[in-house]
Amino acid sequence: IDRGDKGIEVDAFRCMECGACVSACPTGALQYQRFPDGVFLEYCRNLPLKSGSTVVLGSESSLHTLWWQRKVPTSAKLFFVEYPNVRALSLWHLLSLFTSGARRIILLDHAGEGTWLDQQANVILEALFGLSDAVLVSTLQDLDSHLVGGTPYPLAKCFFPQGFGNRRAQLKALLEFLMQQSGRQLQLPVDDTHCFTSLICDAERCTGCLACLNECRIGALSTNESELILQHHGAMCVGCGICVRVCPEDALSLTTGALLNDAFFQPVVLSRAEPIACRKCGKVFGTRKSFNRVMAILSHRETIDTEHFEYCDVCRVENLFAAHTNE
Repeated sequence: IDRGDKGIEVDAFRCMECGACVSACPTGALQYQRFPDGVFLEYCRNLPLKSGSTVVLGSESSLHTLWWQRKVPTSAKLFFVEYPNVRALSLWHLLSLFTSGARRIILLDHAGEGTWLDQQANVILEALFGLSDAVLVSTLQDLDSHLVGGTPYPLAKCFFPQGFGNRRAQLKALLEFLMQQSGRQLQLPVDDTHCFTSLICDAERCTGCLACLNECRIGALSTNESELILQHHGAMCVGCGICVRVCPEDALSLTTGALLNDAFFQPVVLSRAEPIACRKCGKVFGTRKSFNRVMAILSHRETIDTEHFEYCDVCRVENLFAAHTNE
């Protein structure tokens, strides 16, 4: 994977299909096309799972070996799913299975390493419901030991997010549902993936230019044009840091981790600006802070006529055209 002239580029000849990039991608921009997100969600909606089931996921070769070389226990609450590469499963995939009725999710691993598993799902489910073994990695030999015991399934009903947007929007819906079901708050973990972050804005430095909003492609930042406010949706933020890098005033900063509470799922006002209106038509076309900032920069350039900056884009053009016509 590399960043090229056209964006993110994948060299298919070098890719080993390890699945690490797919499982780490918080937005779903990187997809495992053998089992893409939209198909996975629809599959979960149609799974005939009984509440509290155990779901075993493995590659075709793993399941063949399991069925032909070992005696597999049968149970109405034991369900097998062929998934080409279990290492490509993300936090969203695992929580989707859990809210579909899976009390335990077992990922078959021939190598028996298990160190590649992202423990975020277990951290979240343990904090909310006391489940430390909801997601496990198992070899074929150790599978039987993972099929017994454990606390009961804690959800009174299953849940499936409506529609399908990006992966982050789906994860937001799952986390909100789980928090409501548990009745608890959760301090989301601080980790190297920056999957959960909090955005901090220095309101004194912020001019309301909205450069950050224009670059936020996941939709974590929004505005209300009538009130000239900048809002941040914590549950949607993936911590990419683009907003911090493009802010001309260095008003934004990110911290890893976040508190999973009601406010986490609602837009939070970061800054509020005073509007500036066109001298001619009265239309609001910007903020007073951003206008003053531009004027301060241009004050050192005597050759630039700054008077037309006090007009909206339409009136500005009309004034310039009228002045040119009179000349």
